Amino acid sequence: THKEAIGKNLMDYVPKPSDRAKIMAKMLNIRSKPYHVTARKKDGSSFIVEIESKDLKYFDKKVRFSAVRDITNQITLQEQLTKSEERYRTVFEKTATATVIIEKNRIISLANSRFSRLVGYPVKEIENQMKWTDFVIQEDLEKMGRRHEMRRSDPEKAPTEYEFRLVDRHNNIKYINLVVNIIPGTEQSIASLVDVTKRKKAEIMVRESESSLKNAQAIAKLGSWSINMNTREVSGSEEAMKIYGLTGPSVSADMIQLTHLPEYREKLDRALNDLISGKDK
Repeated sequence: THKEAIGKNLMDYVPKPSDRAKIMAKMLNIRSKPYHVTARKKDGSSFIVEIESKDLKYFDKKVRFSAVRDITNQITLQEQLTKSEERYRTVFEKTATATVIIEKNRIISLANSRFSRLVGYPVKEIENQMKWTDFVIQEDLEKMGRRHEMRRSDPEKAPTEYEFRLVDRHNNIKYINLVVNIIPGTEQSIASLVDVTKRKKAEIMVRESESSLKNAQAIAKLGSWSINMNTREVSGSEEAMKIYGLTGPSVSADMIQLTHLPEYREKLDRALNDLISGKDK
């Protein structure tokens, strides 16, 4: 009670030696900024207080005036929030793909280490400093910018998965498969990025090889065939179809053999039969 507190030494209510030393150090200053210590109640239970003090004159005497406030609930809530954030970041960090959280203003507010490795920047240089637009090739920026705005104004119409080209710290271009969605109840979006550069380059090489083969066959007036041994269905190059005068999406081995090419008939039949039977040349 008020009466019980009168005449008591403040240190009697502070059980920790480190907190008592903190109070003594603060008393050396004419005025102290708010600080926290652990105090003890009459029943022995502990609570956290915030103390702000300054020297005053009281009836011509120098006294120390201190305002003490119980902030136990506030500190407990802050600790719970901190633990929650730590758990969230741990889960976020353990995600198997490069992942970021993006704000409405396009700032990346959270990034995991996989994203850091993908773009070549440390996490501390990315979070709350860089925008996702810093990592997109110029040709893809306008399209992705429209989708960023649409995701917040009309989320049902915004695509949630598509590919784009990313540029990293060293100006390397990477093909990325992006999955992105709005976090419910916020204007933040969460995005996962998978590097598909090797696959895309392989696809480009295949297309270029097919184009080169097509041109070479057209110049040399040569064609090529492949046959499904189970169905006897044949796939032919464009030039082969022209030579045989065949059309249509599917061709059978029988159709090839019925083609009237008397000067090559014997060799063609033998080669086709050897192919079907698996004999060497």
